[in-house]
Amino acid sequence: MNSDEKILTILAEMQVEQRKTNERLDSIESTQAEMQKTQAEMQTDLREVKNRVIFIENEHGKRLDSLFDGYKQNYDMLQRLEKKVAAGDEVILRRVFPGK
Repeated sequence: MNSDEKILTILAEMQVEQRKTNERLDSIESTQAEMQKTQAEMQTDLREVKNRVIFIENEHGKRLDSLFDGYKQNYDMLQRLEKKVAAGDEVILRRVFPGK
């Protein structure tokens, strides 16, 4: 084999290797594009989840406020009833034990 043939053989081998390298780069670029698309979808999903959490927090906050208001009303009513019962007890005790 003379030097021209050796050079042509080396160039042919280099072309084959260059094709393989290009195929690998194409594969990497394709994978990277898929990953970027997936990342964008995940960011969209994350935004949706954040919005839903905010909505749930607001709705539950309103419901909890209403619930606490109801408990406060019940407590106030029980306090009024307790005062009336205590006053009634005094009246009964004065009638049962008039001298005390």
